[in-house]
Amino acid sequence: MANLASSAWSALWTFPSMLLSAFLVAWGAEAAQFLISQGLALAILAWIQTLPEFAVEAVIAWQAGHDTAAGGAGPPPPPGPPPPP
Repeated sequence: MANLASSAWSALWTFPSMLLSAFLVAWGAEAAQFLISQGLALAILAWIQTLPEFAVEAVIAWQAGHDTAAGGAGPPPPPGPPPPP
C-alpha cells in the first residue's frame, strides 16, 4: 500500500513541476529577447529543451555498450567454421 501511495504522490507532483519549469523557461526566453536577438534567444530555448532528451539517449547508449552480460545487444559472436556438407 505504501508503494501505491508513493507512486500516486509522484504522479501528483510531476505534472505541476513540469508545467512550472516550462513557464520558467518560456519566461526566461521572453526576458532574454530584450538583451539578445530573438533568434538567438529561441535557439538557446530550443537547445535547453532538448538537453534532457539527449542526456537520456546518452545514458541508454552508454549502458548498452557496457551491459552485454545482462542480455543487452553486444557485438556479434565470431564466425565459426562452416558446417560440414
